[in-house]
Amino acid sequence: MHIDRDDEINLGGTSGKSELSIDGYVDGLVFDCSAEKVFTSDHEGYFLRVNKAFCDFMGCKAEQLVGRNVRAYMSNKDVLLLPEMISGLWTSGRAIFDVKVLVSDHSEKYAEVSCRILQDGSILGLVHDITERKRQEDALSLAYEELNQILNTAIDGLRVVDKGFNILNCNEPFAHLVRMEKKDIIGKKCFQVLYGPACHTLECPLRRVFLYQQPIDGEVGKFRLDGSSVACILRSVPLRSRDGRVIGMVQNFKDISNIKRYENELLEYQERLRSLVSQLTIAEEEQRREIATHLHDDTCQSMALSIMQLRRVMSRIEDEKLVLQMKNVVDLLEKTMQGARSLTFDISPPVLYQFGLVEAARRLFRKIQVDIGINAEFAADESTLDLPQQHQIMLYHMLRELLYNVAKYASANSVKASIQKEAENTILEVCDDGVGFDPESALKPKDNKGFGLFSIRERLKAVGGEMQIFSGEGKGTRVKIVLGSAIR
Repeated sequence: MHIDRDDEINLGGTSGKSELSIDGYVDGLVFDCSAEKVFTSDHEGYFLRVNKAFCDFMGCKAEQLVGRNVRAYMSNKDVLLLPEMISGLWTSGRAIFDVKVLVSDHSEKYAEVSCRILQDGSILGLVHDITERKRQEDALSLAYEELNQILNTAIDGLRVVDKGFNILNCNEPFAHLVRMEKKDIIGKKCFQVLYGPACHTLECPLRRVFLYQQPIDGEVGKFRLDGSSVACILRSVPLRSRDGRVIGMVQNFKDISNIKRYENELLEYQERLRSLVSQLTIAEEEQRREIATHLHDDTCQSMALSIMQLRRVMSRIEDEKLVLQMKNVVDLLEKTMQGARSLTFDISPPVLYQFGLVEAARRLFRKIQVDIGINAEFAADESTLDLPQQHQIMLYHMLRELLYNVAKYASANSVKASIQKEAENTILEVCDDGVGFDPESALKPKDNKGFGLFSIRERLKAVGGEMQIFSGEGKGTRVKIVLGSAIR
């Protein structure tokens, strides 16, 4: 390779002219003492004279170089190009070549050689060591090649942005993501291709990369030029120069638009499910009330009238055996009527609608204490008085189910429950000092057992709530129910 130029060669501060001759210097003093690496050769390339700086560069003594041809110190590739170089030199009278030099220790160096034809027909050459520059250029070329390989093989969208927000390169997945041609992207500002709320603010990824000098990850929403939106997981990594300075960034865009769409659809379905569960709870309670009303107004009233009529008939019968038989029937009817009334209150206690959850729970605890003989305590936060009706209904039936489980299976001496508000959530806790159990197995219904806890958990899941069970053999049980405000 050669480059022609018109500037003059300067030796030791002396301006050279076309008639410049080394013999013009006193005993070659300027030539020998110059800090520049200087040589002269004949027109065939044999060294005539070399200075100390050139010898040091080559790692040889002057007598080892003088008389030898420059080809001995050039790579095979450059030797093949040498005739072209010399031809250009003789045509223009001066030329600059970049060559690979083979020095004495068998290592390689790179040199920029500036040559001109002197008056006597010899060639004067100045050598500049560009080894480090070439290594940097090769490293940069390799880095760009590797970067291009990464860009071309990556599945995600990639782009390279400099400090001026200019897009230097990108791959086809990125072009597909932004719905543009690659040739129309390169050279544009990054915010001219994808715009987001962080652009032109301190939250801009490029500004943060320069500020923190570290990779930055996050989920972002961007807008294309056509106004459509795209959701991405964005990773911005500093692009550093050889000396470690951040000169730009490489950004990886992982398109999660479909995932976000599915998430939004799932949230919509969950919201519908919560609404359906809420409606189901209200519908169930209305059905309970209807059944309770029917039991109270029809069944219990009919049994009460039957008892009254039987007693009137009994008062007119003189046969004691027959009276005794009828008395047994009356007792049986009274017991049945009492059971029906108790069932009425269990299915849908009127106190729940008249006075609310807290009072209904207190009466339920008193009934448990009287009927079973267990020490039962209940406490409630005043803020729970304002809970929506569907919350109160759901919590009451869950509380009743948990208390009946304690009564049937726990063999407990005492049970405590509390209802309180924590932020936007309502917390119901039931604790007993019973025999305890394995929570995981209890949530897998079998042998007609475990359906109560399973039903509570599944219903809570449907409305975005949760149930936590803390128990163990001989350690008692604590059940915590969290009901969020999302249910309507």
